[in-house]
Amino acid sequence: MVPVRCWRGVGLLLWVLLASLAAARSAGLARAESTYTLADGVELRLLDAQQGAKVLLDDRDAPFFARLTTIDMAARMGRALSPAKRGANLQQFRRFVAASARNWSPAEEQAVVQAARVVQFLCADVLPSMVPNPWRFVKTDGREEGGASYARGGCVVLSEEAIREAAGGGSNASLVSTIVEQTFQLYSRQHPERAETLYGAIGFHKVPKLRLGAFLEARRLATPGATTDAYVIEASTSRGRRMLVTPVSYARFGSYVPGVTSLQAYLVRGLFEVTERDGVWTVKAAQNRVPHQVSPATIGPAREPYDASSVYRLNPGELLARLVAMIVTRRAGVGPGGSIDVVDRVANALAAK
Repeated sequence: MVPVRCWRGVGLLLWVLLASLAAARSAGLARAESTYTLADGVELRLLDAQQGAKVLLDDRDAPFFARLTTIDMAARMGRALSPAKRGANLQQFRRFVAASARNWSPAEEQAVVQAARVVQFLCADVLPSMVPNPWRFVKTDGREEGGASYARGGCVVLSEEAIREAAGGGSNASLVSTIVEQTFQLYSRQHPERAETLYGAIGFHKVPKLRLGAFLEARRLATPGATTDAYVIEASTSRGRRMLVTPVSYARFGSYVPGVTSLQAYLVRGLFEVTERDGVWTVKAAQNRVPHQVSPATIGPAREPYDASSVYRLNPGELLARLVAMIVTRRAGVGPGGSIDVVDRVANALAAK
């Protein structure tokens, strides 16, 4: 006969185990991958936190970690970092990124699956090959990217913020657009020649490695949808002078500022004039070697009016994904419509065989 105290010990251990599992589940650490079959046999996979963490560290399809500056990592983590300790900083940052992966709640799963079905339907007449199979999704708490969604490791990475409205029973219009944008990012990486044609449609042209200069190089911020190549676009001043400009995302401050813990508080997007000499492209700087943002009167092939809110301040990869989302979603009235020249040019390029 087993002593009573032994059974009590086993019962206590079982209770502790069950309580631990329940706590892990509520913390988003114990839910397994979920798989759904969509139309045309497309397999949608919602990766769990453990699988998601591995994806977040996989940047082989679009190098990310190697491009990070010290201020970029510090702004995301909300702590001061020494530029002299890049190796240690990167290790610390990778752990921070991996820890942001989360599991899906039942409501979030259903919201993403429903939105994905809408996206697949909308893409059918515009770019059916854009939807991959399998179609993999990862969820994060958003801390690693200032609440933004992005594409990495062959997956669409959605922040909790991006899912919240639809998962709470509200409209899924924003989630649909986000999924289109990030799915297109995956597509463009797999089809670089097609992406190059689309960049040309909005006026951007690739140049050899661009020298940003010491000021911008130290403050550069790696936005999630940014291309790793350098692109320029033609613009004109109010006096008619033509110039080539490039969009750059950089930090407002040169180092971490205690109390300023939001990545968005650091982020500045601007256009900078570039010059070419003997095949070398350089951001034009003043005598103090600090470049100044330019505000051209017009920009792009159609010479569209430029203002402080212009989407041309976005990296061309982000801009193109946003335009594709506008084209795809407006068919069902869940996105911007209207006859916008740049949107029409991208739509025509997408329709071309």
